[in-house]
Amino acid sequence: MRRFLGLSWLILIVGAIIGYSLYLDDAGIVTTGKVSAKQETISVHAGNWTRHLLLQVQFQVPGEIIPRYAQGNVDLISYDRTRIGDRVPVRYLPSPVLHQLVIIPTARLASDTTFSLPADSYGPLERVIGVTLLLVLLLVLAVKAKNRIARILFIVIGSIAFGYFLFPRQTPAPAGNIQSTRATVAHISTVTRILEGRRKRGIATSQPYDIVQLSFTPQGRTESVLAVDEIDHDSIPGLSPGDVLPIQYQSDQPRIVRILGGSRTFPEGARISFLVNTGAMFLFLLFVQWLRNMIRSKARRMLVNAQAVAKSADRPPLP
Repeated sequence: MRRFLGLSWLILIVGAIIGYSLYLDDAGIVTTGKVSAKQETISVHAGNWTRHLLLQVQFQVPGEIIPRYAQGNVDLISYDRTRIGDRVPVRYLPSPVLHQLVIIPTARLASDTTFSLPADSYGPLERVIGVTLLLVLLLVLAVKAKNRIARILFIVIGSIAFGYFLFPRQTPAPAGNIQSTRATVAHISTVTRILEGRRKRGIATSQPYDIVQLSFTPQGRTESVLAVDEIDHDSIPGLSPGDVLPIQYQSDQPRIVRILGGSRTFPEGARISFLVNTGAMFLFLLFVQWLRNMIRSKARRMLVNAQAVAKSADRPPLP
């Protein structure tokens, strides 16, 4: 009963949030505002990093003295071409009562809707959804139709997807027109375990690596960018935030960078660590199974011998 009530409350809350967002899509008034701030950040979790590009827009509601603000995530192209002071459309609810509730947003960028995502998010999202649907289809064929080929494909494709999405890999290297400059280390995140989660300790990797955030201003631009490179831990001894490093970057996509002097053997180290750990676990399970079979076999022989002794004891002696 408690689980049912908890699930009911969860569905009610999620439904209310989505319903309010749809109401903002439908009833919101569109106006224009001025970009007052831009923010580019990198979040790191469990050995993976994500880029966030945020625009904050100031706009004025008729009849109000204090300006309001709207914000939202945008794609890379929109972020780079937008400057402080540019005018962009926003959508807002005019209700002053809702506006007083700080935890409920009453305005956002007009390009944002309930189910929209930044344009450069669709590529990775489509890959994840496509692979997931394919694995579900193969699993249904393997279980329901008992299709042997589907079982094999499920194992092969699942293993490849597991390695592609969950194992660390090098960031793309600059290509085409490559420029050289110096960048300031903004932040360093050291990864010592792979396949780590909130409730999983993961596997210690034989080669820890650093996710290095770099800030620099590309040639021909007036605003700095935040780029990311991943290198083996201690391949640049004593690396710390605030250091200035020589880098190379791709002219048309300056966030694709390479730190000069850093090695990148951590993907192989992660795969080796995974294979060693899973191999050890597999051998341990085999040993447990062998020990279990041996104990069962010995117990069965003892039982047969005991039954034979009991039968011979019950048999009358020969005259």
